Amino acid sequence: LVDAAERLAPSTLFDALIVDEAAQAVETSTLIPLKYGPRRVVLVGDPDQLSATLLSPKTRDRGFGQSLFERLWRGGRRADMLQTQYRMHRDLCAVVSDVFYHGRLRSADVVTAESHALPPALVAANPWFGDRLAFHDVAYGTVVSRAASYANGAEVEFVARILEVVLARAPELHVAVIAAYKAQTHALRDRLRELFGDDAAANVEVATVDAFQGREKDLVLVSCVRAPACGKKDRPQTIGFLKDRNRLNVLLSRARLGCWVVGHGATLKQNGDWKDVLHAAQRLGAYHAHRSLPGTFATAGGGERSSKHGGKRSRSRSPRADDDARSREPRERSRSRSPRADDKLDRPLSARRGSAPPPPPPT
Repeated sequence: LVDAAERLAPSTLFDALIVDEAAQAVETSTLIPLKYGPRRVVLVGDPDQLSATLLSPKTRDRGFGQSLFERLWRGGRRADMLQTQYRMHRDLCAVVSDVFYHGRLRSADVVTAESHALPPALVAANPWFGDRLAFHDVAYGTVVSRAASYANGAEVEFVARILEVVLARAPELHVAVIAAYKAQTHALRDRLRELFGDDAAANVEVATVDAFQGREKDLVLVSCVRAPACGKKDRPQTIGFLKDRNRLNVLLSRARLGCWVVGHGATLKQNGDWKDVLHAAQRLGAYHAHRSLPGTFATAGGGERSSKHGGKRSRSRSPRADDDARSREPRERSRSRSPRADDKLDRPLSARRGSAPPPPPPT
């Protein structure tokens, strides 16, 4: 930045400067290209998605993560919102629009049932696989501290069993698994290699939410990880940085055809945004409660499926489900140590809906 100030262009070198993902850059970084003296500056970004990555809590607390985009936007400068999206299925778009964009996001005419159809062979395996936004409540899951991060073995096995069906019946889909913590991504990769081998596992991208800003996949599975600690299921568990609504927005808006979330419902519903998402899944008839690992994922049943009116459809349990689930639980004792800053990727938490100004109307 100092170098930029010392080398200001003697005259205008560019008519216009366009900064992409401007809402994800710290303010000082965006100032650097201004040394070229452009006549017009266009900032492109979404202040409701990921902001700058900050590893220091002190810089976060002092507002260093605020972007130039956000400063101008909150200051009342002109902002045009692009209201038409082309990625998500209409059901998924409706949820994202209601929770994060005050109902203003719309789907393009080209987004149709035909253009965003799930493979029939996959849907035939289980009604779950026809859901666009689904929440699988893995109520038996527990979280453990591992390598200064967090992991949830029950969710690892649940996701792996879903992928067994997806890869067998719809190998043409581009699939990603987004996990909230690095330890969970490592556990997921290990389990997928164990089940499918290196080649097949490589076809499923496993990463944290930060790797998916601005990207998309046909199908996205989300492992939330947070749940009661081992041996402490009667104690409420915090959700950490999952309460960041910007991260939640990115989690839900990466998928074209379906976003299936795996988590501990009682833990997540402590947060208002997550409660909205869980209620949306229930309205869509896609809230599935699991008290143990289902015996099979390739036939209907295996959990309690809520109807669009909030009722429960059916639930089947396997005699070996409890033992099967416990066999995949991590055996490390939970430690009190908190995750590292570079694992949590501390960043300013966006205000809850209602406390922050909505995007200015298009002009």
